[in-house]
Amino acid sequence: MQTRIANNPWVDATSRTMKSWEVGFETPATLSINVKAGTDVRFQVRTPPGTTADLYIFDAHLSMAYGQENHPPLCDYSDPNRSWLDFFYGPGSAWNCFAKATVGPPGSSAWTRCVVGAAQRPLSIATYLVPAAGGKLDMTWDGGETSMYGVEKVSCGYDTASIPAVDIPGATSLRGVDAGLAPAPWASNRWIKLAEVYGGYVDHVRPALVRATTKARMNTATLNGNFMVVIQVLQAGPGGMPSWTAVKTDEFPITADLTALESSTFVPVHSDVRVQVYARLPPPLVAAAVFDLRDTSLFVEQCIPDPTEPDKCAH
Repeated sequence: MQTRIANNPWVDATSRTMKSWEVGFETPATLSINVKAGTDVRFQVRTPPGTTADLYIFDAHLSMAYGQENHPPLCDYSDPNRSWLDFFYGPGSAWNCFAKATVGPPGSSAWTRCVVGAAQRPLSIATYLVPAAGGKLDMTWDGGETSMYGVEKVSCGYDTASIPAVDIPGATSLRGVDAGLAPAPWASNRWIKLAEVYGGYVDHVRPALVRATTKARMNTATLNGNFMVVIQVLQAGPGGMPSWTAVKTDEFPITADLTALESSTFVPVHSDVRVQVYARLPPPLVAAAVFDLRDTSLFVEQCIPDPTEPDKCAH
């Protein structure tokens, strides 16, 4: 997927590589990106140099929707209401922030504690956040509506390829929380809850598109030949009501490679929307499983009513 502003050159914004097990099947490959107003968007389908196999494309289309997206603000210092600084800056924080070092575990003498500068971010470009008392802790935002569970550590990097340069999650270690037995036919397995994101309220004149995207990988040592699955559950509930109903459930194999897992569907008007992310694990692996979850985002289409046709959306 490529973007450009005005007449500047096209820039690769995001991409997806088809896995070897997908090749040879009629597999839909979806890709999404968020852009600001005034941005041109296009996408290309490419094959690696030297490819000799035939590629059959049955359909390729690009659609655009207006809406809002919510996600955990990992390594984001810009939002005063959801600042990353809240976790480690200030008295009584349950978290410690260190500047990355080449040797020694977090908290050792080889690490330097983060210092907050005038720009309201650590002076160190690369930082490492860990629970002050060790072990794992949950991270929550928005009154608990957006959460990441069983977090052992998060590293933040600095993407200089972006203009302007931005802070980004480098890697995370999540163990999640045990959410009980998995539904049939996997009742012998455990569901491990990794994240939850609230998307907002759908106040439309028609059903709204919702799309969840999780970027995750599995700790290589945990895999050790085991087949792991991440489950993404899109849920909707009547506005203001505590009940939630799964409207789309997708399972994805997860490997040591960082992969974007995407689910989308439409939800009725006057619905609250959220996504929950689980892993399904055999009981012997629950204690050892470590996940690297970089982001879970939830996009909810918004309707701008058409002034000439009030029962339709202009965008």
